[in-house]
Amino acid sequence: MVNNPYEKNIKTKCAVCRKEVLIDQFGQGLCNNCGWEQDINSLDYPDKVIYPNRVSYIKAVLLFGKGRPLLPSFDDFIKMFDFYGELELKYKGRWFGLTASNGHTLEFFEQKIMKFKNMKA
Repeated sequence: MVNNPYEKNIKTKCAVCRKEVLIDQFGQGLCNNCGWEQDINSLDYPDKVIYPNRVSYIKAVLLFGKGRPLLPSFDDFIKMFDFYGELELKYKGRWFGLTASNGHTLEFFEQKIMKFKNMKA
């Protein structure tokens, strides 16, 4: 039997609040204290907004230090879009997507959830 490589079974300190957090072998894990998603890329680029987090590492530390939630501003949203060229977001229970196509056209769309039946041959 193979172990789940995404199992959160390694104890470490949260990069933002320094409380104990469980991570997987890839260094990923959600801090239940402050909400920061542990991710080595965020530490390598502390001023960038990198998925799965919605604010930069530097901003997360500042917000946590002020006792505020790690919520993005509009500027953070733009930085994240600029970094990836696409985003998905949830607004009032509905999922939306934003993409850049041909380098200069923005497409904003609602994502439809598709359900498929398990078809047996």
